[in-house]
Amino acid sequence: GRLFCPQCPACGEAVIAGRDKCVDACGQRWHADHFRCAATGVLLDGEEFFERDGLPYCRDAFYEKFGERCAACGDIVTGDLLRAADRAYHPDCFVCHETGESLAGRAFYLAEDGEIYGQDAFRQKFADPCFLCGEPVVDDRRELEPPPPPEGLEEGALQLAVVTAPATFHPQCLRCVACADALDGEQCFAGPEDGLPYCETCYRARYERCFVTGAPLDAEEAVCDAYGLPYSEASFRRVHTTDWCAFCRAPLDGDCVSYAGSTWHKACGEELLKSGKAVSGIAEMRAKLDETMAAERDAHARRLADYAAQTKAMLESAREAARRLRQGRSA
Repeated sequence: GRLFCPQCPACGEAVIAGRDKCVDACGQRWHADHFRCAATGVLLDGEEFFERDGLPYCRDAFYEKFGERCAACGDIVTGDLLRAADRAYHPDCFVCHETGESLAGRAFYLAEDGEIYGQDAFRQKFADPCFLCGEPVVDDRRELEPPPPPEGLEEGALQLAVVTAPATFHPQCLRCVACADALDGEQCFAGPEDGLPYCETCYRARYERCFVTGAPLDAEEAVCDAYGLPYSEASFRRVHTTDWCAFCRAPLDGDCVSYAGSTWHKACGEELLKSGKAVSGIAEMRAKLDETMAAERDAHARRLADYAAQTKAMLESAREAARRLRQGRSA
């Protein structure tokens, strides 16, 4: 019968055992002097080689052709390899971008820019800070949306909003800024003008009273200004209307009459006609009215400024309490 011998993949000739020096590798038999690197032609008989698709490669050619580059340094990884998020790293290159500490075998975060961070460094750099204590909020969190921006304010008007973007809290830090009671999502009421968290009791005490007089208000009675602050109807007219009676120096409502360039309550106009006041007397009344209106505007501006200062002081107190709470938990 015929003798069947394997063919050398390099030259195609038969490799005859006992006659030819041969190498068994890559699932085939080669003439020893034909067993060479598929990329460089370097003789591999007795040398270290790597196989790819049935072909042998010397070490350098294999890594140059098929090796992965380290995502940190850019060099080819020829030894131990660490893989993270489909990226290859030298073990010595797998370090925190912020601190330089090794992250091999440790938890890590991959930032959007491709850099890797240890847990603590990532939290400090990227996690949202708690609105009250200022520490990063990484896992469980609570959020409050800011109040809608006020409409109809004059340019340069005092801004009362404190929460101006979505605010993040540690669950244990979400407390009423007025009384410091702990809150959960259902018990938390956001101030309409400042966006701060309140318990129901403090919210009602703050926002169900007339801003000017402090008198209790039913929700149906309240008239709110551009900030969302509540007033009785009478207080609102006194603070915000520009239509005042020139005789009694009170906001106009009901039936009114006009005379000598001014507007009056109908009853005041009738009283004026009975008194027989001269036009010069009317001008004097108008001047006193202007003084009254200016004084009212000044008083309201001071009232708003004091309110903003009180809110700021209340917030700082709440933040200090939250910081002490966090420090006590970490001690």
